[in-house]
Amino acid sequence: MKIFHKGIKILFILAICVQSIMCILWVFKCGLSMPDTTENSFYLEAARTLRFDEYTGVIYPVFLRLLYLPFSGVLGRGILSVLQLIAIGVAAVFFLGIFDKKEISLSTRIGIIIYVLTFPVIIHIAFQTLSEAFAVAIFLVWSRLLMRKERGAKQNVTIVALYIAMGFMSL
Repeated sequence: MKIFHKGIKILFILAICVQSIMCILWVFKCGLSMPDTTENSFYLEAARTLRFDEYTGVIYPVFLRLLYLPFSGVLGRGILSVLQLIAIGVAAVFFLGIFDKKEISLSTRIGIIIYVLTFPVIIHIAFQTLSEAFAVAIFLVWSRLLMRKERGAKQNVTIVALYIAMGFMSL
């Protein structure tokens, strides 16, 4: 049984390494270039003009205007992508609850964090100009709070606040 657990651990470490290398290669090849998609150009135009339609949220274009447009280019893309990746990463760590369990070693925790942050969908969302990055982060925190059994009044207020924040992402 011990050999089985050791084999699973080695396969997991190997999967983390392969996924991390693929993620790094993708970031260097595609990550910092602005893809020519309708959503990217739509949000950037909304940030430049601050004109919205009934489907555009207000918060994300204002965020782009404050943090992305002053830097624009590769520096602006890098800042935006890192901020979105940090938001998703912190929310994913909280969602998984890996710091709640004392028996997990620090190296295992770091491995899990790297593994989650290099999921292709997470990297894709973080390196796009889309409000979904912050919506995913808020949803993960909200879901984790809902899953806790020992919720008190303070956590219930936080859950309601996060639910309202998810709604404001679409305002």
